[in-house]
Amino acid sequence: MLHLLHFLHVIAFVLCRVTAKDVTLFIKIWKYQKLFVHLQSRNEKSIMTQEEKVKYWLNIANYDLDTAEAMHQTGRWLYVGFMCHQVIEKTLKAYWCACRDDDPPFLHDHGRIAKGCGLYTKMSDEQKDFLEGIKQMNIEARYQEYKDDIARTLNSDTTAVIIEQTKQFHAWILEKLNEKLSTL
Repeated sequence: MLHLLHFLHVIAFVLCRVTAKDVTLFIKIWKYQKLFVHLQSRNEKSIMTQEEKVKYWLNIANYDLDTAEAMHQTGRWLYVGFMCHQVIEKTLKAYWCACRDDDPPFLHDHGRIAKGCGLYTKMSDEQKDFLEGIKQMNIEARYQEYKDDIARTLNSDTTAVIIEQTKQFHAWILEKLNEKLSTL
């Protein structure tokens, strides 16, 4: 999983203009990922604070949103969908970290993550439908035929809509996250 994310980020760097801010953020995310994965693999309680965990997931989600937009500019429609899937997953995991003492599960199922942190019941039917629809964009371990089928449904217009819906849903989760953090 992490190797694919690193690969996608490198592709984004190569295909798009890279600023010093991008490189700095990439290095910061990589360090957080290494610490987080190390702690998870040793099955120890995380030494990161709740705030650090939330920040960790949000940094990656924001980076992935920028990557989705960069992929859109270069016509990589399938990876726009994948990165939008990742944005929602990581934003939900940030919310999880604000609500629970345990680390988020190694899942890509947005519905299960949202239910696990109590956010699902706060969602509108439209938001639940979006979660279900974006689930198909998790192409990381899919067969090429499946990826090809998904890719045929995507173009500049459809991926622009996906990005916009992702931004709206991301902002909504952030709003709920801020509400949650203000009560702690």
